[in-house]
Amino acid sequence: KNPLAGITMEKSTIRESVLKEELIPKFWNTINDEGLIASTALKVILLTGQRPGEVLNMRWEHLDFGKHSFNEIKPGTLAEVKEVSYPGGWWEMPGDPSNIWPGTKNKKSHKVWLTPLVLLLLGELAENGEREPEGYVFKSPTGLAFNHVGNPMRRACKKMGFEPGTYRPHDLRRTFATMATDLKLGREAMGRVLNHQRPGENESDKVYDWSKYKDDFRKVAETITERVQILLAKDGIPNLLVRKSNVRKKEA
Repeated sequence: KNPLAGITMEKSTIRESVLKEELIPKFWNTINDEGLIASTALKVILLTGQRPGEVLNMRWEHLDFGKHSFNEIKPGTLAEVKEVSYPGGWWEMPGDPSNIWPGTKNKKSHKVWLTPLVLLLLGELAENGEREPEGYVFKSPTGLAFNHVGNPMRRACKKMGFEPGTYRPHDLRRTFATMATDLKLGREAMGRVLNHQRPGENESDKVYDWSKYKDDFRKVAETITERVQILLAKDGIPNLLVRKSNVRKKEA
C-alpha cells in the first residue's frame, strides 16, 4: 500500500519577484538604515547581478582597479576598430573553492566588470577609502565574510510597506536580469554576465574565454548602472560620483 495515498501534494512555486524600477530609489534610501556593510552588499548585488553568496565572499585580492582597454568600432566606419580605455575594475572569481573562497556555483572562473559607482561603494569599506591589499571586502567583526543580509532585506521590506520577505537578496540579481532584458542588452550577453551555464557547454570545461566578450560585460554593467543612477536622480538622490569628485576638489 502506498503510504502517500490520499495525500495531496502542493505544487512548488518558483519565485519571480523583482523590484519595479519605481521602487529602486526607495529601496536604495531605505537600505541605508541597515549599516554600511549590509547596505553596500545589497547595492552591489543590484548593480552587478551576481549571486549574493559570491558578492558577500568578495575579496580585495580578486579585484583589479584602474583603467582598462576595450575595442570599439570607430565612428563613421563599419568595421574599423579602435582601442579605448575606461575607468572601472574587474572582479575575478576563481571557479574552484578554497578555504577563503566558496567557488562559483557552476565551478567556472568568472569575471565581472565593476563600474566606477560600484568601486566608489566598495571604497567606502576600505580603511584608506579606496581599497585594501587582501581580505574580505564585506568583513564581519570576526574577520570572516559578512553573511547577514537576509534580515536587513526583511526590515527594508517592512519599512517600504511590504510584508517582510516579499523581496529577498537574490531578487536583486533577478532585478538586474530583468532590467537588462528591458533595455534590450541581449539574452546571451546577460547570461554570460550572470555566469549561467550556457546551452551545449561541457560542464567539466572550466576554461572560459571571457576576453571575447569583455566589451559586452562592460556594456551591460555600465548600462544598468546608468539606468539606476537615472532612477535615483529622478527621486532627488544626488549623483554619488559627482559628489565624491567635488569633495576631492575641495580637499585639493
